[in-house]
Amino acid sequence: MNRTTRHAHDLEYQDFRRCVRRWEMLADFDGAHHDAELAHETRQAGITIRDGIGHLSGNGGSLDSAELKEIWDQFTQAEFLDDLDIATAATSDLPRTAGQRRWDALLKIFRTAAGAPADGKTPEPVLN
Repeated sequence: MNRTTRHAHDLEYQDFRRCVRRWEMLADFDGAHHDAELAHETRQAGITIRDGIGHLSGNGGSLDSAELKEIWDQFTQAEFLDDLDIATAATSDLPRTAGQRRWDALLKIFRTAAGAPADGKTPEPVLN
């Protein structure tokens, strides 16, 4: 029987919990696990409209944020490719700034999500 199992068997719950927390603290000496857990637990997002201008803000854990960024980057790249198609050889200027493309990509993400079923499943086609 290893030490942890022995402690679980022999100690009162609170004492065992204290041992586990101590082990966790020693194993994660830089606190990264706690920081990641806290970031996830305190995640939040919001959008407000003031004076006709939308303000979007939010924060969350690193894994969720990495996923959001990957999705956003893919949509932003699609917007960039659209701009390249629009730009002509005579005028090499792109019609939108990088910031405008990022906003438009975010709007497209929301519009795409709004058109999807709430449960995330594509409805089965109905054949007559």
